[in-house]
Amino acid sequence: MRVKYVIGDFVEHKKGFAFKSRWFNKTGQLVVRVSDTTSNSIEISKCERIDYEIASQFADYSISTGDVVIMTVGSWPSNPASVVGKVIKVPTKANGALLNQNAVRLRAKTNIDQNFLYYLLKNKDFSSYITSVAQGSANQASITLNDIFSYEAFIPCLQEQQAIAEILSSIDDKIDLLNRQNETLEAMAQTLFRQWFIEEADDSWEEVELGELVSLPGGYSFKSSSYSANGSFKVITIKAIQDGRFVADGAETVDDLPSNLKNHQKLQIGDALISLTGNVGRVCLVDEPNCLLNQRVSKIVGKKHCDTIWGYYYFRQPHMIEQLTQLSKGTAQLNLSPIETQKQKVILPQTNRITDYYSAVLPNHEKLLMNKRHIKSLQDLRDALLPKLMSGEVRVKLD
Repeated sequence: MRVKYVIGDFVEHKKGFAFKSRWFNKTGQLVVRVSDTTSNSIEISKCERIDYEIASQFADYSISTGDVVIMTVGSWPSNPASVVGKVIKVPTKANGALLNQNAVRLRAKTNIDQNFLYYLLKNKDFSSYITSVAQGSANQASITLNDIFSYEAFIPCLQEQQAIAEILSSIDDKIDLLNRQNETLEAMAQTLFRQWFIEEADDSWEEVELGELVSLPGGYSFKSSSYSANGSFKVITIKAIQDGRFVADGAETVDDLPSNLKNHQKLQIGDALISLTGNVGRVCLVDEPNCLLNQRVSKIVGKKHCDTIWGYYYFRQPHMIEQLTQLSKGTAQLNLSPIETQKQKVILPQTNRITDYYSAVLPNHEKLLMNKRHIKSLQDLRDALLPKLMSGEVRVKLD
């Protein structure tokens, strides 16, 4: 008979520290905030830093490769952009970083495998448990250390823990490899774009409005009353448009297509999207079917001799976020106008340079999209296996 144990008996912990914002600068030791985390890891480029001299006083708050970190404050778990209860594993690039407030570091004791601990807490059962114990206001929820430590789960022998973690880690390793390949493929395309259309620009090129090259048609204004649980189509809002990543998990769904839905609002794999509200100018590629475009998100569509691939890499240039932020209006929340964006001036080279760029980049771009589809399949496989392995429905053969 399998027995459930409380997780608090198997871990040691350290809460993050409230580092002062006036200490933050561009150099020094990394500081990981809740806002710097992705669904599974840490986005190093977003992290702040503090001087090494100051950091040396807070060595107890450092995190190491493989540590498990849980967010203790944020939006409600039912929110697609939820933070509270989110579980990540510290990547090698964040080794030695300092953990900021509203998060807690967990390390396995000798009777539990560290990787198994990570997958145990990534299980949907833990997410459901967090939903049941979280407290707070309408906009913000929180969990306590006692909430985390009181979670009960089946914990097999150490050998079986390691076997389960090895199976799931092998899938995640394949996902990481494909993600790294995609980073390289996109970096190559961006480098070529910068060389051909920025560094090699000359006085013979014609200055035109961006709108002559691409259009930015907007999404449909879906009503919340039209949403249905487990519907056939995902409604893609600005929350799904991360910087270079399409994150549709947790999106609202609908079963019926509105009669006045336009063709461009029925998204296809490979479509390029740009966010128009909040963190404006974020761009990504759609990598799954049956998605619909919501308002405050635009689709990047090529015109005439231009194409969507050119438009995507134009907006992916590093300086574009700052440029589009300056173009946006609003105080509490920035809003980017597609009309004003299309009025921006660009230098237009000869038509053959754009078509040559398309031909040069297309094979790698198609490989990138294929990798994204493969990643999604692997994620689905992992997410289907995880609860079955943790519950004992699927058992691992041991030597």
